[in-house]
Amino acid sequence: MATQQQQQQPPHSNYTKIDDGDDLPNAAESAEVRNPLAPPSTPEQLRHEQLRQPLAAPEDEADGSKFRAVVAVVRCMVGPAALYLPKGFADAGVAGGLACVTIAMSLFAFGMARLIASWRHARAIGADAPGLDGVAYTLAGKHAGHLATFCVTAMQCGVGVTYYIFVAENVDMLAPASAQLTMGIIILLMAFFEAPLALFTRLQKLHGLNAAGNILVASALLTIFAVALERLYREGPAPSNYGAGPPGKVLTFAGTAVFAFEGTASIVVPVCDATARKYRDSLEYVVVGATAAVALAYALFGIACSLAFGRSVNVIVAESLPQTWWPGGVVRVAYVIVVLLTFPLQLFPVSDLVSRGKSGVWSALPRLALVFVLALLAFAFRHRLDHVVSLLGALACAPLALVVGPWAHLVAVAETTRAKFLDRACICVGWCICVAASANAVATWRDAAS
Repeated sequence: MATQQQQQQPPHSNYTKIDDGDDLPNAAESAEVRNPLAPPSTPEQLRHEQLRQPLAAPEDEADGSKFRAVVAVVRCMVGPAALYLPKGFADAGVAGGLACVTIAMSLFAFGMARLIASWRHARAIGADAPGLDGVAYTLAGKHAGHLATFCVTAMQCGVGVTYYIFVAENVDMLAPASAQLTMGIIILLMAFFEAPLALFTRLQKLHGLNAAGNILVASALLTIFAVALERLYREGPAPSNYGAGPPGKVLTFAGTAVFAFEGTASIVVPVCDATARKYRDSLEYVVVGATAAVALAYALFGIACSLAFGRSVNVIVAESLPQTWWPGGVVRVAYVIVVLLTFPLQLFPVSDLVSRGKSGVWSALPRLALVFVLALLAFAFRHRLDHVVSLLGALACAPLALVVGPWAHLVAVAETTRAKFLDRACICVGWCICVAASANAVATWRDAAS
């Protein structure tokens, strides 16, 4: 065993330099963290050899705690996507919405637990291919790796499109009528604002923007929740559907519910790698517990806002707040700032991918082109935000969270009949959600709202 071929090191071009204090939870200082969209660097012909290699001693021992892992998971999970939930509860009904959130959370937690088990197995046998796609490629083959890469790419680009629409919607409501700003003009202005930020090639330069965004998101969500509770106390629940809505509305919200957990799947592996070894045996419980807590908070937030504002609640719940500077204007301004600041972070993996291997103007051109192509898509779909979110959840987030992890676990880890059955069941349900919710979004595209 000691004479086996040493594992091939990934090419340096697949890595991005990150200094201490970046968005990963206390990774080793000045660590090199692989771009999650970089193609897996391990040749397929070495995959079976890697599965037989013993555990290799790490160059830098991770020292992250459970608390830091929880913070990283929650911080990536909670964002502007939470603002789409009240509209989903209003359309799908309270019972239908609760069913969607519960099922999405349960499947997501199972998929992440399988991914963590697969990651632990990959590290135990000495396979150090980083990132979710690296684990999938090493354990389940190139098709699983390519699926993970496609899903992350589609998800990041899709989130960029929703950010454009989100800003355009809110600025359109904030700007005075005399400004004569249309959504198209606002999207174009945002593209010109984001273009220089898209040229940054080092993540640590954007860390301050992410920290400011996290503070604003938490403040805005708590403000909206407080306004909804105050309105419920003062006026009582608005006319609402306490049962389940039409199947089409429920399917649309199913995609939205999966999308609400969108930030977590792609960062689970980096979070695990940054956690100290003495805590790694319980990481499944950490991630599942954090996911359950966020799902409970999402359900309370969505139900409270849908009951407070009724069936007429906007796709972006912040737009249902009173049309005054407090609280409506302040919350909308806060979220616009959040999106403007975090847009380059969301786009960074894709922009880094399209410019890899280039320098100078040839590196800048594809990054700038990506910003303006997404702006063009946002303009085309500016009145379809709810269906864009649902389609993203179904087409990209469902396979990423519900298929990739169980697939890797099924191929390399599962030994019992029960474990294999559960893996196959989760994979089948994931593909069913992907196909059914995507088909529903396309079939009901004319009924989309923004």
